[in-house]
Amino acid sequence: MEALPRGIAGEVAAAGGRVTLARFMELALTHATEGYYSAAPAFLGARGDFSTAPTLSRDFCESVARLVEELILGMLSAQKGRPVALIELGGGHGELLRSVLTRLRSEQPGLRELVTCTVVEVGRRVRARQRRALARPLREGWRVEWVPTVAAALARADGAAVVMGNEFLDALPVHVVDVQGDTVGEAWVEAMPGKEESGVVGLREKRGPLTPEAETELEAVLGTMETAALGPLTLDGAIEVRPAVGGLLDELAASGLSCCLLTIDYGRWYGMGRPDLAGQSVTPYRRTLRGYFRHQRVDDLFVRVGRQDLTADVDFRALEWHGRRAGFETVLYATAAELLRGDSGEERLSRLKVRAASSLEADRRAAVLQELLDPESVGGAYRVMLQVRE
Repeated sequence: MEALPRGIAGEVAAAGGRVTLARFMELALTHATEGYYSAAPAFLGARGDFSTAPTLSRDFCESVARLVEELILGMLSAQKGRPVALIELGGGHGELLRSVLTRLRSEQPGLRELVTCTVVEVGRRVRARQRRALARPLREGWRVEWVPTVAAALARADGAAVVMGNEFLDALPVHVVDVQGDTVGEAWVEAMPGKEESGVVGLREKRGPLTPEAETELEAVLGTMETAALGPLTLDGAIEVRPAVGGLLDELAASGLSCCLLTIDYGRWYGMGRPDLAGQSVTPYRRTLRGYFRHQRVDDLFVRVGRQDLTADVDFRALEWHGRRAGFETVLYATAAELLRGDSGEERLSRLKVRAASSLEADRRAAVLQELLDPESVGGAYRVMLQVRE
């Protein structure tokens, strides 16, 4: 059995030897010294454990950059020229923010004094990679800061903020609720005792009582706690809920800023009979929490703790519900394929295919862009939601 990192094992032991699966996910990803985002030397790209649309496709980044440019210009107009904060949640290896700043440098150079950038990032090594990716705009005087929390980023904003997150929500702690049987339960993680300093040598998952956080979220989003009503909503008896999504929307609303939240992530419109905002049918709940290591899916969450990614699909229905509750209006909900098609993606693909005959890079870009334009492939897995609060 692989030894657990001491700090994470100690946290579990200090909690009485048992934590929720959501808390384990939080520790495994964001522990200050042993969490995945703090300790992993590189988690994106060929040498990492997974890839995101920005790491794969410059064309995707450019389409998002054009959208962000429009959002910033709209905010500046409404604020009568007062500065606008651009806040990125996570940030990956810096590709998306670099594309946004490249776009602004080229098309809106006069905005350098009116746009401040803040990246919410906990990982020291990741921050260093992001700084390297942003070396040119930093040299040219664009203002970029790094902070560890959303609250710290919002505290630096004045009046208005454009908040964007690419594959940020999927890493927030997810409570796995079990609706099989007579009562609703939840997935907990239990310590396997040993002689080590922390008293923990391994972890195993067990069904336990529903936490107040999960109960409140389940009742709010689905409107019931009855297993007879919840059972038909899931394919395997599991419903994943993320109270942290509501917390994020509440935090943005409480800041008093005019702001918008641009979410790019993979997931679906889960749970109830009402069609989604695009008129598509709902998707039944199921357990999606899994790990990734060297681009391979890992179903055992308790191997390589702190050294493999943990992620779960985003429930866009819950995101939209929490947004409305917090005063946000959803003005865009589309697939990545639809976003790219609306930004001349097919024309760009045609040009790349012509160049591909003499350029390996153009051939690679064309192959990735074709996948992103395909609603039955990657282009349909990624969703884009824009929520605005004035």
